[in-house]
Amino acid sequence: MPSVPPVVARAGAVYRAEMLTALSGDLNHVTNDANKYAMPSYFYKADADYGSRLARATHADLSRVKSLADKLVEN
Repeated sequence: MPSVPPVVARAGAVYRAEMLTALSGDLNHVTNDANKYAMPSYFYKADADYGSRLARATHADLSRVKSLADKLVEN
């Protein structure tokens, strides 16, 4: 796989950080626990680091997020 130019890598990191801020801001207004935990568990399943960061930003219990992610089935 070809290496990513530093400027592109930095742009990707900025985008991911901005997306995390927007997602966590919205999820922090969700009052239904099942719904609040669904998104971090999906993100955790796809990318454990990003899902962990989203869980922290939404004050979600990371062990619960991990448990829900483990139950997700990949198609």
